[in-house]
Amino acid sequence: MIRFLGHLLGGLLFLSLLAGAVWLWWPWLENAWRTLDTGRMVQSDPDRLIGAASSAVYLLDVDHWVEFPLPGQSGGLKVVSNAGIEPAQATQPEAEWLYALHYQLLDSSGRILRDSLYHHRTQVSWYRPPGSTQPLTAAFYPDGHSVPADGRLLLIDPAELVGATRLRLGLANQAPSVTEVVARVYTREHLFAPATTFRWNRIPRRQRDALGRASVHGPELLGESEQVNLLRQRWNPLGPAGVAGRDYRRQRLYTALDIEAEPLRVSLLPAGLYIDRALRATLPIAEPGGWVTLEFVEIPPPLPHSDNTIPTAGDVELIWHNVQPGPPVTYRAPLNGLSTTLWSEKLKAGLLEVVAPRPLVIRATQHQTTGPGLDLLPEPVYLRLYRLEPAQPLEFAIAHVGDQPTLWRVDLRLAVPDPAATTTVRYELLDQQGTALRQGTLAVAGTTAPYDRLIGQTTPFEQVSEPATQSFSLPATVVRVRLSASSPVLVNAYTRPPDLRRELRIPEDYQPTEREKVRGQPVWFPVLPLAAQERTRNGQTALLVVQNRPPQRDPEILAGRYDWEDYYPAGPWRGRYVLNPRDPLAPPRDSALATVFQPLTAGTPTQVELLNLPGRLTVEPSLLVLRDTDQPDTAHISIDGQPLFSSILTLRRSQLRLPPVPVGSHTLLVQTTRPARWFMNFLGGGSGSLTRRLAYRLDQQPLEFAYAKTSAGVEVLSGVLQMPASRQRIRLRATVATPSATLPGPFTHPTLHEWRYDIRPDERDTVPVLDTPTEQVGVGQRFFLPLGDDAPPGNYRIRFWLEEGGGYLTLYRVIAGLPAVLELFGEETQR
Repeated sequence: MIRFLGHLLGGLLFLSLLAGAVWLWWPWLENAWRTLDTGRMVQSDPDRLIGAASSAVYLLDVDHWVEFPLPGQSGGLKVVSNAGIEPAQATQPEAEWLYALHYQLLDSSGRILRDSLYHHRTQVSWYRPPGSTQPLTAAFYPDGHSVPADGRLLLIDPAELVGATRLRLGLANQAPSVTEVVARVYTREHLFAPATTFRWNRIPRRQRDALGRASVHGPELLGESEQVNLLRQRWNPLGPAGVAGRDYRRQRLYTALDIEAEPLRVSLLPAGLYIDRALRATLPIAEPGGWVTLEFVEIPPPLPHSDNTIPTAGDVELIWHNVQPGPPVTYRAPLNGLSTTLWSEKLKAGLLEVVAPRPLVIRATQHQTTGPGLDLLPEPVYLRLYRLEPAQPLEFAIAHVGDQPTLWRVDLRLAVPDPAATTTVRYELLDQQGTALRQGTLAVAGTTAPYDRLIGQTTPFEQVSEPATQSFSLPATVVRVRLSASSPVLVNAYTRPPDLRRELRIPEDYQPTEREKVRGQPVWFPVLPLAAQERTRNGQTALLVVQNRPPQRDPEILAGRYDWEDYYPAGPWRGRYVLNPRDPLAPPRDSALATVFQPLTAGTPTQVELLNLPGRLTVEPSLLVLRDTDQPDTAHISIDGQPLFSSILTLRRSQLRLPPVPVGSHTLLVQTTRPARWFMNFLGGGSGSLTRRLAYRLDQQPLEFAYAKTSAGVEVLSGVLQMPASRQRIRLRATVATPSATLPGPFTHPTLHEWRYDIRPDERDTVPVLDTPTEQVGVGQRFFLPLGDDAPPGNYRIRFWLEEGGGYLTLYRVIAGLPAVLELFGEETQR
């Protein structure tokens, strides 16, 4: 019995020792089996192992260091790493993957001398060797558990290695499709006596071929001095410290192809600007316009970043947007099915929008009367966005000027847009102690942006959503803003000092067609989140390419269904009627019949159609006469043979009012003895028509306007400054006085309280000023003054003045939609 118990205890002890040994050596056994098992070859030719060179590589982990002891004298370190890609993902053409290495340099006491991250972007290169029936990679694993991506190099300078005795190597992060990351470390040795240390014939032939590749004669014909020089610097591999399977994991990486193999690459995009069905292009047409030629280059399928297919036919839609208010003009360019299609048209200055039915690359040239043509493709404008991840909030520090509130804005986008989805972002306004003074949510819609694109990690272009823009007026007690979300969102933020004057260059800053490098002052200035550099190193950012966007025109205004509201200065003012040429593209409006004058032909009977508002049976027309002399003249005006006016003209510019005339068709006869230009209202807006508008004399003495804001949204005032002929720019100043404090937010557009417009004289044409002998001014430059949705409804005082000089100012507001007008008519009856 005692003997049986002894055998039993001995057996249990043996099993426990065996189990401990298996547990201790299992990682090494697993690694060895994984290395030696060649039964799972993914590349169908097992003969690849014959003649293939192998290297020992070491697996890197996020939570485990692999340590390498460093030699006493080192000429630098080289860390070569390879990312392992899932076989199903490795076949994607032009796909790229990210990973980051974490390394530390330590001295003999264990003190960390350097702690750094190094980010790599890699891809899998496929080659077709001569005689091979399928593409292969240069490196491979025999068991096929993953496909090695191209090797990436990290060089550590010898100056960083002073005092370092150990190198720690680990993995910081990796893309989801990266299954593993392996690395091998080399140290560079300078051999000052190679003849006594190494011989050329003692190194492997493969290494001799690599060292002698630069020689035109080949490695076999190198002289002794050349061999000595090639061997003076040598990279020797370093092994890690510790026990394999416990302190590190090792496997073999095989290399079978040389550099002469033919690479399999997707064709590079031709030179130009890429567009497709989801991504449009906007091309600025510089002043004064001219002939524009567009070249559309077909892209053969498949394109890695697009699911578009090339049909046999299709039209490119081209939309020209005028710099002046007016409807866009649409052109169509049919694709001829060839590799390249040309389209040419004469266009005025503006913005040309290009909409493609399938992937294309476009080139655009604007021809000039002299000299080479202008390349219309704009330089790409990049914007860095920061990724707001779940459980990783973003925080922004807020800077204040004294106790004044600070304007702060945030743009939120979705990297994977979904028009049916809406994401919410939570914001918290924090004080100095980190207490939330206010909090709420911001909605982010998934509408795809047609003009912006992301520079993707695995594709050249990726779609992104339109920005959801929200602004705040943050009081001085708010020192930080924290953003958090339950799903990924792309974020960038801006600020604006509260006392900063808004400065604009007119018309340059309103026209993306200007090709000048110097632009006006931006409304917003970008700010970085806290720990921005760390987020950039960790790959938590995205790069966005933005374009000029076409102007947004209200369809009601384009159709002529709008109300025009003029504003008069408060207090004393001086004004004149100015005759401006009417925009022929602007739709006619019944309410403007009294202010639009159509040219007439004097001396011969003219058939005219008098118009008026619906329900009006008569009209009281006026005539304008513009003369070039002060000599008196006699004028006779008759309608349908009935004399209506007869008088002597003594002024160069006169306005004549006729008695009431029934609406409808009439025969008009104007007779004078001297040449003159005649215009008449209530005839519509034909070619050569003029618009009579009351303008106010403006100089260094301010004009004040009372403006009643009626809505909680954004309301925009429009102004036109017309100046005498001059080659010097003029500066217009404006201030906005609010009746109460603006709202804290969130809102979409802030109200700025001080403006300075640097206005370029308009030399296109001069127009007469009525009731003056010879005064003329330019057609003027239009400017805008918005009152944002942070300004509540109420009465606002707006002041304008010039820093020097003088001109005429018109202030008005265009309101989309026709107003409801009630009129009372009395019916007369005979008694």
